[in-house]
Amino acid sequence: MGWQARLRAPKVGWIEYGGLATALAIVAAGGLFMWQGANDPSGTVDGSPPQAFALFIVAGLFAASGEIHVIIRRSIAGVSRISRHLWRMCMSLFIASGSFFLGQQQTLPPAMVGTF
Repeated sequence: MGWQARLRAPKVGWIEYGGLATALAIVAAGGLFMWQGANDPSGTVDGSPPQAFALFIVAGLFAASGEIHVIIRRSIAGVSRISRHLWRMCMSLFIASGSFFLGQQQTLPPAMVGTF
């Protein structure tokens, strides 16, 4: 027999409440950075316009609503569990790739710089 992954009992625990707290903290941080950028004389936060932080607010609100859904239903399984995992992984990849290709172009080979 090979190794098999086993699903833990589908119940709500401290991890779901921690995920909700983290999602709400991301929303609050995005709102704080938008407020700081709007009130800064340069109109930016470290060179980023306040509108750039709207992505974090939207993503945090989606994540928080998903955690609230799980907490209210007291479990998650099947298609809902897979889709939540896929959404989280795709959002993480989107943010990481955007940060690298748009924010770190100096690390790319010279032929690729400015092509994105």
